[in-house]
Amino acid sequence: MKKLLSLSLATLVIISACKKKSEDETAPPAGGGGSGSTTIPVVQKQMAMMNKLTATWCGPCGQWGWTLNEDIIAGGAGKAVFMGTYGSSSSLFYNPAAAAFKNQFDASAGWPAFCVNGRNRTAYSSSGGIYTSTTKTNVLAAIDSTAAATAKVNTGFKMTYGTDSVRVSTRTKFFAEMSGDIYLGVYLIEDGALGVQTGLSGTVSHHHVLQGSFSQPFGTQIATGTTAANKEVLSSFALKTNAAWDKTKLKIATVIWKKNGSTYEFVNAYTE
Repeated sequence: MKKLLSLSLATLVIISACKKKSEDETAPPAGGGGSGSTTIPVVQKQMAMMNKLTATWCGPCGQWGWTLNEDIIAGGAGKAVFMGTYGSSSSLFYNPAAAAFKNQFDASAGWPAFCVNGRNRTAYSSSGGIYTSTTKTNVLAAIDSTAAATAKVNTGFKMTYGTDSVRVSTRTKFFAEMSGDIYLGVYLIEDGALGVQTGLSGTVSHHHVLQGSFSQPFGTQIATGTTAANKEVLSSFALKTNAAWDKTKLKIATVIWKKNGSTYEFVNAYTE
């Protein structure tokens, strides 16, 4: 399988630290610190996170994997955050967050693989093939089960644009008492990012492409120990823009993680 040249975004996915301010904007602190806004609504809604682990040089990703992904997106609409996760360093749309997700969710999985809440739900045959119908059933069942749960914490957000950055203010609210080290991940997704895909002809629109994280791949710590119900955390983030991104297709997704040793466990996700 012939691989495409990598278009690495590693140097672009950075926190905006020191930059010139325009007269009508205030730069948020680097690393997700500072204050967000108490007026940002936070809904008590539980959503799943579905990652298609994929690569633009992967033939099956653009054939049966493409159709399967579209079926899953349609079946889980409104109940999950979808991320096209291009974790191969030789793939278009590669970035460090995508690589970190691939490594934690299933480092040994081939491409494509379909994960829900950080767990690979792909149904493999004994011969190494994939059962697409069973995979779809597994993924949608996991999404439905997650969406039916009661949210213990969630994050609302507001996205704006600076002169050379995407800016996000967040408000996280704990609806129930929680314990442990809690992290907030804020991610940029481009739904309809244009690029080639082996298995398809010409330039195509890629679904819900994860373009990067606004901080570390698994976010910024926002709580530790025991966090009381009704506690709120306000944060601000900035990400340097890439000229290749289409602003009309960009959206934000947030994910709450609980750190357990060296791994991060999914808690909740949200997008609008």
